[in-house]
Amino acid sequence: MTLTDFATPLADHLWQSTIFAIAAGVLTLALRKNHARARFWIWWIASLKFLIPFALLVDLGGQFAWVIEQGPATSLLVIEGFAQPFSSDLSSPSSLYGAPAQLSPEIPSSAMPDAMVAIWLCGSSLLLMRWGMRWNYVRKLSGRANRTDFWTSDRELQTSRRLEEVAGVRKPLAIVRSSAAVEPFVFGLFRPVLIWPAGLSEKLGKGELEAILLHELSHVRRRDNLTSAMHMIVEALFWFHPLVWWLGARLVHEREKACDEDVLRWGGTPKVYAEGILKVCEFCLETPLLCGAGITGADLKKRIEGIMKNRSARRLSWRTAVLLGLAAILTLTMPLIAGAVQAMSRQSHAQVVARLESAVKTLTTAIALPERAPAPVQLAPAQPVAPRVAFPIAPVQSEKFEIISIRPADPSAPGAGGARGGGGGQRGGGGGGPAGPCTGGVMLTPGRIVLRNVTLYRLVTVAYGKNCRLSTEQTLLAGGPEWLSNTAFDISATIPEGTPSYTPTNLANGEAPKLQAMLQNMLADRFNLSIRREMKEIPIYNLVMVKPGRVILSADQTPPPPPAPPTGPPTPPVPGGPPPELPRGGFGVGVDPPAGLVRIRAKAVPIQTIINFIQGGVGRMVIDKVEPKGLYDIPEVELNVGPYDVTPGAVTVWPEIMSQLGMKMEPTRGPAESIVIVRAERPSEN
Repeated sequence: MTLTDFATPLADHLWQSTIFAIAAGVLTLALRKNHARARFWIWWIASLKFLIPFALLVDLGGQFAWVIEQGPATSLLVIEGFAQPFSSDLSSPSSLYGAPAQLSPEIPSSAMPDAMVAIWLCGSSLLLMRWGMRWNYVRKLSGRANRTDFWTSDRELQTSRRLEEVAGVRKPLAIVRSSAAVEPFVFGLFRPVLIWPAGLSEKLGKGELEAILLHELSHVRRRDNLTSAMHMIVEALFWFHPLVWWLGARLVHEREKACDEDVLRWGGTPKVYAEGILKVCEFCLETPLLCGAGITGADLKKRIEGIMKNRSARRLSWRTAVLLGLAAILTLTMPLIAGAVQAMSRQSHAQVVARLESAVKTLTTAIALPERAPAPVQLAPAQPVAPRVAFPIAPVQSEKFEIISIRPADPSAPGAGGARGGGGGQRGGGGGGPAGPCTGGVMLTPGRIVLRNVTLYRLVTVAYGKNCRLSTEQTLLAGGPEWLSNTAFDISATIPEGTPSYTPTNLANGEAPKLQAMLQNMLADRFNLSIRREMKEIPIYNLVMVKPGRVILSADQTPPPPPAPPTGPPTPPVPGGPPPELPRGGFGVGVDPPAGLVRIRAKAVPIQTIINFIQGGVGRMVIDKVEPKGLYDIPEVELNVGPYDVTPGAVTVWPEIMSQLGMKMEPTRGPAESIVIVRAERPSEN
């Protein structure tokens, strides 16, 4: 269990409940001239929100996904696309963006959550123990006292029976006379009992006695003991949150003020009622139980002032009542609807992906990125790129390497360099071991795969189709052992005959399902890797078309044929000569950072090809929102974005490039799939 696993859901629930309580405070401020009972119930609902996480309502809404009609397949694909992993591991020094500062993946810690849980349990236990002791004291107090139910001559009992009709209390209230010097209060949640101190009635006049009894009957009618007990549960669970205790104070204040309003509304005289409260304070001690509704709760001075002023409070208008009811319904139903929509998207995604796979089955990818050169601007030859196809998160048991060799990387060896054959991998970290979780290189030859100087962090991202840099930026890979991102390995494996021929770019973009399944099984067998996937909300860019012109829909929407397998290194361009002809499905980029020049051209490529190129280097996940869907052309165009930096941590210039191409990267937030490593072990060397 990681610290993030423990803290993130709790933090989400706490800030949501805090915002809800602040909104309740604003609402009660608007209703300050209305009856106190309206404000009390608003505060009580804000307290109850701490017991109802919105995430629980979202999950509950997912159980009713069948109620929502399915929308068009393309819309469902775009919605679910937020949760899919993207892989375009481009980190060449000549890229258009600076490599962002490497963010360390989350370091697991089992001790920290255990310590936090222990502290929480101690606090909750102390509170429950304290309340339990007080509850037991009052229970024994009522057991030892004399019940006056059968003493019809008692003054307080006869007065109580007469006033119960005035207060609308249907069930007769049992009265228990106690010798202890406690103030009158109602005890019990479902069968309340009024504990009345012996000798108090002789100190009170007739009007004063009636006012005090009306106050207690108001507590019974409002079921204040039950609502107070529910807030005590909130305090026991969230005792560390100051807002919870402030809510408790507001509840007591509005509760007592509501009872005072009832007493005056039922015929009590302000002066007589105030004098009765003061006499009770002189005669008795404080109520020994927090959820026991007494007479002297809240700020006594302000209560006496309010009673003496006896200002008539406004009733809620029917319009206000309707608006409050609609707000409560929307607060409850919106998370349910959101959960149902998400579940509906997940249910339909499998069908949509199946149709997509059949449409792009013949497409492969290889993007060539030129080496950095200050001048002149040169276009690198490129090969067709296919959109990434989703693959199962669970390993395919039948796909395994024949021979595997795993050894610790040599700290003195130079970095292995980037992924050969298309710029799809992360550049090596140079001598002295790995420079970060995404360092190392991947090489593919017929029948063999070699990974040099790669961390377990990098292996998991490659095997499960995650963009390594995006994973570090947005913490899409969490958990795992301490050596997850700082211990490197050299791995070589023999690929079985009959396996499709993949390029390193295919693997980096998550387009090598059989090879990825072999890597997943290797991680499960040799590293004892166990994972789970979760959904989280992260910053994203929605890529939308603003002004068509430079990016145009291709006249030929037929998928381009797969490129021929490379027979050797790419032919370098002739200095000063024309760029090589771009085949259908090709995408080329040329850069001159000091001059601020960028040349881009594309022929019959999906927008996802461009996204795969920039993914992981712009600080956010990029989502394809360009309409209509299809293959696009970018006639060769030269853009001037001004001099830019390509060093690590430099500001990306891709939003400006997209703007000049007629597209826009809109910043927002959306769901994304993350992987949590539950267990991993160091492999045995062989």
